[in-house]
Amino acid sequence: MRRSSLGFHTVDMVLRLTHDETERLIKHFYRHSKQPGTIRMLMLTTLPGGEKEWREYSPIHMGTRLVLPLNLKISYPDKDHGVKWMIRSDMQSNAYKEYTIEATINPKILGGNHDYVNAATEDDMEVAIINFNRIARSISPVLRTFDYYRIKRIDYCINFSLNELAPECSSEQVMKLIRRGDVPPHFGEWTEFDSTAHRMKSKPDSFYLICKSANINCYGKQVELRERNQKNPGSISQAMLKEAQDIIRFEVQCKYPKVYALSRRAEKDGNDSINKYHDLLKYQACLKVVNYHYKMAVGKGDWFTLSKAEKIILRQDFNKQKRNRLLGALQEVSQRRSLARAKALHQGEDLVAFKRTLKDLSDIGINPVTIPRDWGITRIPNLMHAYNDVSLARVAFPEMQLV
Repeated sequence: MRRSSLGFHTVDMVLRLTHDETERLIKHFYRHSKQPGTIRMLMLTTLPGGEKEWREYSPIHMGTRLVLPLNLKISYPDKDHGVKWMIRSDMQSNAYKEYTIEATINPKILGGNHDYVNAATEDDMEVAIINFNRIARSISPVLRTFDYYRIKRIDYCINFSLNELAPECSSEQVMKLIRRGDVPPHFGEWTEFDSTAHRMKSKPDSFYLICKSANINCYGKQVELRERNQKNPGSISQAMLKEAQDIIRFEVQCKYPKVYALSRRAEKDGNDSINKYHDLLKYQACLKVVNYHYKMAVGKGDWFTLSKAEKIILRQDFNKQKRNRLLGALQEVSQRRSLARAKALHQGEDLVAFKRTLKDLSDIGINPVTIPRDWGITRIPNLMHAYNDVSLARVAFPEMQLV
């Protein structure tokens, strides 16, 4: 059974509402919440000290009209149905508010497949859309159908099964190498305050980069599922935890500016529908987004030990100046234990030259981040290239999928 997979895992959609539609919808949600085992409604409340807190929603009326909350979360507390909602308000002027209903769907779960490991594909959307429309219809006609929503955010992802692509190494080792990679332009590494170290730190078991249009998040899937299971005991089976043991998840969380740009391209190609999921979620679209961001953050070359990478450079027909330039860059990244930290030492023309050196290393298949000598491993393949090779093999030899 092949377990590397590429696709997406969640999709955020948005539908604009009038004031009257919002009032009707909240009433319908509230009525539905009174049925056993259904939804829960939480309202964002401002406390006396100015802090905000999500509290159980209770309707407030002014005369015959419902007072509309600024933000309202609706979800299923007892079981993950693969869909949740958020009603938001946006003050356009002193006299006018605009309301939206946002739906976040997990196509695997919404389609009835409680699989938190494998990536969803466009094929999963068929059943997910049917179920979305069925659930929406059971709550309120204001929710309409899937086709009326605009896609606001897509979390594209790829699962790298190390047993399949790089069996010589562990997920912890691969994450250590990825965390030593680059921080692309306009991105910054996400950090939080560590009360023990008394400073801002990133998570040690993930690589999370953020910018205005997209986030890059890479982590061991088993670690993430364990954390989810701790928050909600029993939500993840032991079988699923075991299945995720060797999985590295690399995801690109495309926010609205990025999705808007992708949608405009789809329009130019002739897709004039409101919901452009056919173009945005097809395999080639997922591959293009993931591959582009993987190359930016992780790189295009294979990982080698420092000595092995140096031997590869010395075998090339380079002049002495170029050879020394490449060897020096490898030493610098190794000493700094991070490509991003090594790059930060350069500015101006010096930075331009350093970037050219990184490209030269990439052109001969070397990732400037090197494998620690004590691991006993001389080479780890570029996971994106390894995945593409396996995918091509599946097409050429479909019987491999039965292995």
